[in-house]
Amino acid sequence: MAERITVIMANWCGASYLATAIASLRRQTVSDWRLIISDDGSDDDSVAIAQDFARQDPRIDVLTADTSSGPATARNRALERAKGEWVAILDSDDLMHPERLKRMLEGAETLGADVIADDMVFFGTVPGSGGRTLLEPMSLVAPLEITAKLWVEAAAPETELPPLGYLKPMIRRAILGDLRYDPDLRIGEDFDFVLRLLLKGAKFHALPDPMYLYRRHNASISHRLSPAAIGAMIRAQQRLSEGLDPAVAAQLAARHRGLRKMADFEALVANLKARQFAAAAIKIARRPSLAQDVLRSLAERRKGKDATGPERRAVRVSLGAEEGADVLADEIATASVAEKMHVSVPKPVAPGAMWASPPAKMAAKLSALSEANDVIPEALDGAGAWARWLLPQWAQEQA
Repeated sequence: MAERITVIMANWCGASYLATAIASLRRQTVSDWRLIISDDGSDDDSVAIAQDFARQDPRIDVLTADTSSGPATARNRALERAKGEWVAILDSDDLMHPERLKRMLEGAETLGADVIADDMVFFGTVPGSGGRTLLEPMSLVAPLEITAKLWVEAAAPETELPPLGYLKPMIRRAILGDLRYDPDLRIGEDFDFVLRLLLKGAKFHALPDPMYLYRRHNASISHRLSPAAIGAMIRAQQRLSEGLDPAVAAQLAARHRGLRKMADFEALVANLKARQFAAAAIKIARRPSLAQDVLRSLAERRKGKDATGPERRAVRVSLGAEEGADVLADEIATASVAEKMHVSVPKPVAPGAMWASPPAKMAAKLSALSEANDVIPEALDGAGAWARWLLPQWAQEQA
């Protein structure tokens, strides 16, 4: 039977997390999927792990490369092999709720979407990684239509919108045609790819359902944007700047200014590291705000190094739709919670329908609990059984 969904997983040296990512896909409540793992020249045990899963499950294929060419090229190799009606993205260090693909399929059908995404629950080994979701600031209870204007606006500097470019979409393969990721982009390739889809007329909806667990760890956040990477992002955007709707063009211009400032900042950092103080002084004189940006960056790095997080302990958490004495956010932060607690969770609704309350609030609380404690969940009802998969620690232990 041909797969309905082709899941694309680009991987580079992800041996530490690859098995749990694959396991989260194999737990899906839909079975007509095919996974294409496109390894990007890893020098760890990634390929061996992937090939071991492929021997166990005929739905898994592994593509290898001798050298690393970046995530865009790795995904393009997988796209050439895709045969499903839908193409879904799963990164090799992330996790999915067991009902994610099923609910996204149903949501896309209900909404008539060409592209469908969901909210992302943040977690990780770096202190402060968890306790939030990507779309939480928007307090969504119903699907959000994402237009090209909104997509670019969310990537512009000083916006109050969350960075929608982080979303991991599922895309109707028919709308892709010959569109592929830009191989010159090592960073921002997702933003560029989806923007070109939207400019082609693709209809994109984001569900409020928090079903994608996004891992943050030292390797995923330690890289800095190089001048070459920023230059590639600027060139990619310039290729899209002709014949656009004026509102989209205005947002792209704002993003362009932000990228230019980012390039200046990285050049200044390079001058300071090389002790080229005269060149650094010239850059600051031309753009005084760069000095504040450097000080802010140093303060954030120092804060990250000093953060140790609260002392972990085992906590039993009951999850259910019934009202109860919910644990409070400040109790999580100070680890002053009781050894038993209750978290009220909204009942999942039909994909595409309206939730009774923003599910992101509940998901963020569970992520914070999982980051600060060794959580032992107890599902009181169906809503609780659905929600416990949003506890990153518990979801990983089920692999």
